[in-house]
Amino acid sequence: MSTTTFFKNFIKTPSSIGAVCPTSSYLSKEMTREIGLEKAESVVELGPGTGAITPHIVDALNPATKFFAVELNTEFYNYFRNKYPELTIYHEDASNLKHILKKEELDGIDAVISALPWTTLPVEVQDKLLTAIVDALNPGCYFTTISYVTGRFTTSGKKFNSKLKEYFSHVGLSKMEWRNIPPSFVYRCKK
Repeated sequence: MSTTTFFKNFIKTPSSIGAVCPTSSYLSKEMTREIGLEKAESVVELGPGTGAITPHIVDALNPATKFFAVELNTEFYNYFRNKYPELTIYHEDASNLKHILKKEELDGIDAVISALPWTTLPVEVQDKLLTAIVDALNPGCYFTTISYVTGRFTTSGKKFNSKLKEYFSHVGLSKMEWRNIPPSFVYRCKK
């Protein structure tokens, strides 16, 4: 069901979805590694879509961690809310992260995880979202996201890679995960 919902939304708006199917469990596990989730007090997932990465995030957290998600797409928001009724999700633009933190009574966040299709987003949207993420992150904490194999070679992918280096003190890159469709790698960006 999640693959059907995902693909249907990809057909409607390919540039805002970015992939034809949800993130694989292999890539989801890679996204949650080495970013301190087990010690985090607060974690947000931006653009969870159908929630493919969410269980991997939740499994890595300690029970006291405050976790919430932010999804702009109405169909994905409703799907996620029905699939994970025990989790908090906001139907908002991720650039409103500071406002959402106030609702959650948080001054900052310890990890931001996102599978948004960065290279298909306009530059001004990328900047708006990255500014919101950096402003919300606590010092020394991580933002992690994915990029498809094509992102290593396209102009927009190379520009996004450079942009991450402007926003974060350290940008690490995982090995390519070939078992994802499309093959992808993970950026681990430290504030």
